[in-house]
Amino acid sequence: MNSNDFLEVPIPYFWLRSDDDEPRALEIKSSDLELKNLMNFLMKNDEELGTHYVVTEAGDVLQCVEPESKIKFYSGLAVPEIVGIIVAGEPSEKQIQGLLTLCIFLCTTYTIPLNKVEVSIENFPIFEFLNSLGAAIIDSLIKAEPE
Repeated sequence: MNSNDFLEVPIPYFWLRSDDDEPRALEIKSSDLELKNLMNFLMKNDEELGTHYVVTEAGDVLQCVEPESKIKFYSGLAVPEIVGIIVAGEPSEKQIQGLLTLCIFLCTTYTIPLNKVEVSIENFPIFEFLNSLGAAIIDSLIKAEPE
């Protein structure tokens, strides 16, 4: 997977990242809003809430802000070290699989360790998720090593 696999849906709240600021953590949250309402909120909200990615009910990944060059906004503040991810609605198996694929990409691209992956979703299978994420990261590193 690479960033070309994501659907781009730009939102207005971001700052440009400086060269020495790179992502060091993932923050994963859910939203009670359905996808259409969530995207409308992100486009027009008064709180200047931004996120890098949204995982749809179908498990597709929408890229709202490029983590390589842009910093998400939260309540008018820039948060340079965090890549924000919102899961639209109640997480389903498809969404968890899409989220896992996204997190594998982000953790291997930016060398983000598992202890910097924060999931704030009620009743989320965090241990199984982090176990699968860790195994996939190790597998990708093994495959990347020259023989």
